[in-house]
Amino acid sequence: MIPLTVAALKSAPHPNVARAFIDFVLSPEGAAPMMTQEGEFPLRPGIPLGDHGADGVRTIDKIRRPAAFDIDKLLAARDRAIELYTPLFT
Repeated sequence: MIPLTVAALKSAPHPNVARAFIDFVLSPEGAAPMMTQEGEFPLRPGIPLGDHGADGVRTIDKIRRPAAFDIDKLLAARDRAIELYTPLFT
């Protein structure tokens, strides 16, 4: 899962407009296009899917957190993937 992000830059020329946009994107109405067109799910708890949810889209409270993982195994798998694929792209 790679959640989409939204942020206002510190140097934004219109910070109030940026904050209003962020509030909208995180609202049920603002989240609807991402749920229907992109198959994303709302990251803010309490936003119902209603008629907006695409097949397989669940609310954040229905998504199980991944199990703990072994960082050493992950790094070893990364190193092995680099070893296998580097010759293909060089």
